[in-house]
Amino acid sequence: MKELLLVSSGINAEYGYICKFNVPVHYLIFPEGKTWHEAKADCEARGFYFAKIRNKAENDIFVENAKLVFEEDRHERKFHHQNWIWIGATDLKSQGTFAFYDDEPIKFTIPWAKKQHDNKTTKKQGSQDYAAVSRWGEWDDSYGLDWKRPYACQCNPKGIKMDLEMERINKEWEGLAAKKQKEKEDAEAAKKAIKEERKKKKEERQKVKEERQRKKEERQRKKEENQRKKEEQKDANSKKKEERQRNKEERQRKKEEAQQKNKEEKERKKAEKEAKKEASKAAKAARKAAKAAAKAARKALRGGMELMEKRQWPSRVGGAGRRGERSIEAEKRQWPSYNGRS
Repeated sequence: MKELLLVSSGINAEYGYICKFNVPVHYLIFPEGKTWHEAKADCEARGFYFAKIRNKAENDIFVENAKLVFEEDRHERKFHHQNWIWIGATDLKSQGTFAFYDDEPIKFTIPWAKKQHDNKTTKKQGSQDYAAVSRWGEWDDSYGLDWKRPYACQCNPKGIKMDLEMERINKEWEGLAAKKQKEKEDAEAAKKAIKEERKKKKEERQKVKEERQRKKEERQRKKEENQRKKEEQKDANSKKKEERQRNKEERQRKKEEAQQKNKEEKERKKAEKEAKKEASKAAKAARKAAKAAAKAARKALRGGMELMEKRQWPSRVGGAGRRGERSIEAEKRQWPSYNGRS
């Protein structure tokens, strides 16, 4: 059996024999490395079809056939090329949705390897658009343009006729896949719900934080406003105080000026009064002196007249009588300077 499965390119006659006489081997796996397109061309050149895996039962048969081909154990590195076998599936026509090379859809749940298919892309290798199946039955999307790997062909492109065992395997697989899918969806939903809850709580915390920040800014604004009003009030009070001080000083100055003016006025009036008083005294003294002089003059005049009369009319001395008085009046009229008015 291993000789039939380990087909070499130099035994072309055996290929037709395998398919014609219905040798009980569905997949023919070639361990030599080729790119995906080279593998497809080689299968067709040998008279086979590029391998298709239509269900889980065929996937298990593929794994059993692979065990017959490879004598050595699988490589330690999981994604080493000797661990993976090209099959005829690609997503070239619909990115992310794998189908067979002739556009036949894949209708069963593909047993992808963990975290596959990831459809990585590089400038040199393009995108991972080609399917490979591991020697233990997991699928991977790979770079098929330059990666050289073992590949699988098959005689009947329509696949193996289903029997009860295959149906049971497929049913169990799809049930398990559906359960895993549901668990995955539930886990994703739970994860999404947790994420949404965390997002909601984060938004709420953010809102609380923003509200706190807003209140803090509002308090700061009010504080600054109060400080500004306080400073304005302080400035206003200072201005009022300065204004009151200026008014006080102005009143004091006016008061002092008024007092000084009143004082000066009083002193002036006092001086005038003193001057008037002194002038009055002087005038009175002058009048008194004039009066005394006039009196003295009259006295002297009377003495002189009496002396003359004594000399002229000695007989009349001591009894001038009326005539003597008339003579004195006549003398006053004649010499008014002796009248007491000088």
